[in-house]
Parts: sequence; C-alpha cells; structure tokens
Amino acid sequence: MCPKTVICFTYAGGSTLVYRQWQKYLDSDCKIVTFNYPRPTPSVKWEEHLQLILSAAETLIPSEPNESYYFFGHSMGGMISYELTRHLMMKSRPLPQCLFISNCRAPHLGLLPPELDFINMPTAELIQVLKQLQVSEDNVHNRYTSHPSLVDKTRQDLMLFQFYRYQNAPPINIPIVVYGGRSDPLVSIADLKAWRTYTNRTFELFLYHGGHFYWQEQKTYFIQNLKRMIEEYDCSQTPIP
Repeated sequence: MCPKTVICFTYAGGSTLVYRQWQKYLDSDCKIVTFNYPRPTPSVKWEEHLQLILSAAETLIPSEPNESYYFFGHSMGGMISYELTRHLMMKSRPLPQCLFISNCRAPHLGLLPPELDFINMPTAELIQVLKQLQVSEDNVHNRYTSHPSLVDKTRQDLMLFQFYRYQNAPPINIPIVVYGGRSDPLVSIADLKAWRTYTNRTFELFLYHGGHFYWQEQKTYFIQNLKRMIEEYDCSQTPIP
C-alpha cells in the first residue's frame, strides 16, 4: 500500500491538537500532518495574508513520488485547502488525491452569513457566538475570557474569513468530499451542495447529526467514513496533473 498523508487545516482560532488526536484511529500507513497559520500584523491585507498561508502550507506537500496525500479543511480550513489546491494547479505541482471539505460554504456564496460582522463585534458577543458553535465545550467562555490573546487570534482569523472574496476559476481536477452537520447555524445543506460545481471529478456529500462541530458528537461514524474515503481515493487513482 502507498503511504498516505492527511494535511489538516483548522478553523478560525482553532487548535491543531484535535486533528493529531485522530491519528490513533487511522491505519499505520496513514499519518496526520497539521498546519499552524502564520498571522501577520493587522495592517496586512487579506490577499497578502492568504498568500503567506499558501506559501507556508505548500512546504508540507510530501516529496516522495509514491506517497499520496489529502487535504482536510474544516470551516476556514476548507477555504484554505481549496485555495491551496488551486495554487498547486497553477504551479503544475502534484495535487492531493482528494479534497475533504468540512462545514464550509462554497466560496462563491461568501464564507460567512452577511449578517455576521466578526470584525466589529464586541468581544462578549463574539465569545457568545463561539460558545454556541462549539456545543460540546462547556468551558468555552472561561477559556476565551481567561486568555484574551486567544480572542485576538480568533478575530484575526475571522477577518481573513470575512474579507475573502472568491476569484472565478475552472473546476479542480480532483474529487471533492464534503462533510457537514445538519444543524449548523452557519452553513446550510444547500451551501455544502454548492461545492459540486468546483470539481470535474467525483463529488460526495456526507451529513451528520450535529452542528458546526458535528465531528465532536459523531466522531466514530465520521472517522470511519474518513478512513473509507482515504482508501477509496488512494494512490491507485492518480490525480490529473
């Protein structure tokens, strides 16, 4: 079997620890690689910020020709993984076997509902929104109020998410597998289905009970599906360059 690498891109303000914990559920020939977003000064424009992220993330691509790799991106990480795939296509670099997108609106729809203004939102209101999204974390309020820098980190990520504007592009040449929670207050099922037009290969959609962080509530079923999809799109299916 080909060695496999799943490169994971986290949500705004998120920790990479949650993805590293998945390693124990995956086969021994499959490794999880996580990525910490570079965070420039607030004066940097979102386009420059995105390019910094893509350039840094590009260094994670496996160099071994017989090693297949995949992108998994949740929420903001979904946008990053999609833009990185486009970036690699434009440079004619080997592409991931599959793009796994989790609870992220299709880019042309805008990545956040227009009524949410995270940039100007008061800190107390921002913490309340984050608490509603992370339903399984009872200590969200204490965690953010005890660590103001975490609020700043999250807000800076959300600024990139809010300012991001999709630039029209042809479909990507790899399969897209989309995951979502049926009760997500930020991303509707229609938002997830809209990813269908972003690939000229296979498209699959899997929905789970739960909200924005459905995989906290449905970890067993989600990991089982992810393992199956990794095997389905392994190195026996070479991506179109």
